[in-house]
Amino acid sequence: MGRRCQGRDDPGCRHRCRTRVAAGFRRIACGIPATAALAAATSGGAEVCGLGRRKGRVRPGFEADLLVVGGDPTSDISALRRPLAVYRAGDPVR
Repeated sequence: MGRRCQGRDDPGCRHRCRTRVAAGFRRIACGIPATAALAAATSGGAEVCGLGRRKGRVRPGFEADLLVVGGDPTSDISALRRPLAVYRAGDPVR
């Protein structure tokens, strides 16, 4: 089976998605578990783009591109709409 990743026009979902967060919400509306939607938006996307050895996961040696939220997006995906901090390659962006 192939790797599932997040995209704007995911053929696995009938909704047209304009952002990764919106796409995650749409995936869940289509019955995909939150954990699978988050994996598709992070590690799945990195793998498909050939960046899986340095992006998409929180691991030593990986680039620290992080979205910090004040909740658990695996139980409440709307937490992604309320970021507390954003980091790109370990540097604060917001």
